[in-house]
Amino acid sequence: MASERELDALRRMFEGRNLSDVAQVAQEGWHPDIVYREDPKFPGAGVFRGRDAVVARFAEYREAIDVVHASVVQLTDASDGILAVVRTRGSGSASGVPIDHDWAYLIRLDDGLVRELNAYFDPDQARAVAGVRS
Repeated sequence: MASERELDALRRMFEGRNLSDVAQVAQEGWHPDIVYREDPKFPGAGVFRGRDAVVARFAEYREAIDVVHASVVQLTDASDGILAVVRTRGSGSASGVPIDHDWAYLIRLDDGLVRELNAYFDPDQARAVAGVRS
């Protein structure tokens, strides 16, 4: 079970900087051996291992998407980690096409640091996997 301090740190990770300074977020809150798994529904989805690889992947997101605002919709202890549902609003950097989407992440911590970050395009799918109600 996550402590209030850990939940607050996760909330700040998603909301506070809106991942504008992902390297700083990673240094403060990610385990050096973090594993990030993208939802297979995401074009070009992959698995990224190690802090540097995950930072590089999130930097690619920042190049493609101008995030205007990110907010945590749900942050809940799950049977095997923490479920975070995050609403992201912004636009495509090149296209300007508006983006308004709720992503979900199943997160596993190791000594207070994010050790696994599993992304889901569909929050309901993540809730089902985590055994959490909406």
